[in-house]
Amino acid sequence: LKFVSLFYVVVASDRIRNMYLYYYLNENGDRVYTLKAKDPAGRLTLSAHPAKFSPQNTFSQQRILIKRRFHLLPMQQKLNKLE
Repeated sequence: LKFVSLFYVVVASDRIRNMYLYYYLNENGDRVYTLKAKDPAGRLTLSAHPAKFSPQNTFSQQRILIKRRFHLLPMQQKLNKLE
């Protein structure tokens, strides 16, 4: 009985895992959403889901250090005068 229920969970989770929303760009450059992994031309589709968000910013210090090193922080940029 346990094996059957475990098998059912594996099959159910496999079906759920494959139901991601994908998109591809058509000839006009518009996004076309689909559940398939490949577009009609045979190219791989892109995931339509955003990246995971975590409130814990684990690599913040490294990102700030790199931006400071290459002068990419907003306070290191030259001010653009409004015309």
